Amino acid sequence: MKMFKLSFLLLAVLFIASCGDDDEDMMVCTQADWVGAYSGTQTCVGDDPQDVTITFIASGTDSLDIMYESADGTTVSFTAAFPFEGCSISVNSTDLTVEATLTGDELFFRDVISVFDTDCSINATRN
Repeated sequence: MKMFKLSFLLLAVLFIASCGDDDEDMMVCTQADWVGAYSGTQTCVGDDPQDVTITFIASGTDSLDIMYESADGTTVSFTAAFPFEGCSISVNSTDLTVEATLTGDELFFRDVISVFDTDCSINATRN
């Protein structure tokens, strides 16, 4: 009987300990999760929003090259092999700031190019 009570108590403690917050919603992105084309809307400070396609291309085993083309034919390529950390990219330098967040198939991308005085954001969905 003592063994039964001890087993029951141990199971109860394990059950209670397992009821903590799980990080089920926490997604861990790999390079393969980023790679592909996304379509959405680009908004640059001082300009009207326009349609855009942004493409992420694998660069080596742990970086990404980024290219986007807007509806007006403007193409911007970043072939600097951007490192990513899980589902985000964050690069800050004197001339360029790039931030990106991937949530499933939804992408938020922002670039600030100080040389050209541009600040653009893209909200897009994987094609």
